[in-house]
Amino acid sequence: MNLTFLIPVKIESKDRERNLLTVLCYLLSKFDAIISIKECDHEDKFESLIIPSLIQKFGSIPNNLIYEFEEQKTDFFHKTKILNHLLEKSNTEIVCNYDTDVLLPESSILNAYKMI
Repeated sequence: MNLTFLIPVKIESKDRERNLLTVLCYLLSKFDAIISIKECDHEDKFESLIIPSLIQKFGSIPNNLIYEFEEQKTDFFHKTKILNHLLEKSNTEIVCNYDTDVLLPESSILNAYKMI
């Protein structure tokens, strides 16, 4: 697929951590697409909270997973700014703004991809 899932994230709770891990496992298992994540927070939590679970499930960090961290000086989460940054870095023809708190049916994503 010529597709990148863009996921801005701030892991501020156990629920967000669990949701992000669920979304990543779902996307990595179902789609041959790039998953680009940018975490913005006071400290990097993705490396210690998410990466070990992904390695346990997939045996290694999947090659199609791109991650970056940006230290934030404020508590405000600039989702649009982060999405714009991820969009600028994307090299695929199609991008999908994906949220950490939702699982879209596989058929919905595939149908949207085909229609685009």
